[in-house]
Amino acid sequence: MTEKVKGVPSDSSVVIPRLVYRDAAAEIDFCARTFDAVELNRRPGPDGKASHALMTIGPAMIMIEAEWPTLPSHVPALDGSSPVVIFDR
Repeated sequence: MTEKVKGVPSDSSVVIPRLVYRDAAAEIDFCARTFDAVELNRRPGPDGKASHALMTIGPAMIMIEAEWPTLPSHVPALDGSSPVVIFDR
C-alpha cells in the first residue's frame, strides 16, 4: 500500500495565502513589526530585492511576494485583480 505524503506542516494552517506587493521587503518588515511574524525564508529577485518570503504568524503561514510583470503576480492597482493567491500544497 502506498502511503500518502502530507504536504502541510503539522503546526501550520492548511491554506497558505500568498500576498502580492510592489515592495515585498517593506511588507515583510511590516508583518514582522505589526504581527510578530517570523521570517522562515526570503528569496531575492534578479534585482537583489526581496521577491518572496515565507513567514509565520503564530501557527499560520503566509507568503509575501513581489509583483512581476512576466508572472501572474500583480497588485490590484495594475490590472484590478486580487493581490491574494491561494497556494494549496
